[in-house]
Amino acid sequence: MGMNIRPGKEVIRQMATWIVHLRIADEYIKRGLIPCPKEFSLGSVAPDCGYGEKDSFGDFSPPPDITHWAPGGVKLYCEYWKFASVYLQNKQPDTDHFFYLGYYIHLLTDVIWSRMVYNPTVEKYKEEFKRDPEFIKTIKIDWYDLDHKFLRDHPSFVPYQYIKNSGDVHDYLPYYEPGQLTAQIKYIYDYYSNSEQRVLDRDYTYLTEKNISNFIKCAAELIDLDLIKKGLLDIPEKTAYVNAVMPAARLRA
Repeated sequence: MGMNIRPGKEVIRQMATWIVHLRIADEYIKRGLIPCPKEFSLGSVAPDCGYGEKDSFGDFSPPPDITHWAPGGVKLYCEYWKFASVYLQNKQPDTDHFFYLGYYIHLLTDVIWSRMVYNPTVEKYKEEFKRDPEFIKTIKIDWYDLDHKFLRDHPSFVPYQYIKNSGDVHDYLPYYEPGQLTAQIKYIYDYYSNSEQRVLDRDYTYLTEKNISNFIKCAAELIDLDLIKKGLLDIPEKTAYVNAVMPAARLRA
């Protein structure tokens, strides 16, 4: 049984923040594409619900190679199409389906974040990383302060309200212990519930709100293409066009 209840988030440290994942989810909710938005929102943070110590190099249960379908725990090499094959393709679009869809979009988002944000940041600050192998913790002060600032400025942010009021979460996945999703999703809400000790109105060095907004826009476009090509979500304004111009394409983010 996991004793230290912290979402297992950072073995390889390539993952987007929880609020970035919820903001991606919101892109689909706002467009009216998700008939079960609560389950979808819960699924969008569910891959980060392993027991472990947040922002550490420690072990997690289950490990990221299982929760993120990523050999060796490397999110860049996540085999997200295998998750889709097991939980989404040729399935009825019931309530559970939208939890799994949120989970799947999370996996795609982490791959895109690795390429567009994490890896370029490591390259840009490679000298700092040589001097301090845990320099990512300095960088992540900006990442998480921007999360807190976004929630402060958007107090009615819909996906976060679903996290706040998640209650008892169904045990959707066999690799999580009974009740683990409930406990860990509650922790995610608690983590963001108090920002009094943070300085949010300041200059941001390593990531800015504009960077995040641009990432979300770009990531959603890439994810749209993947969902359409796999037949996982009908996006009326795009589906016909994508199927016409990319009939044989198999997108990998």
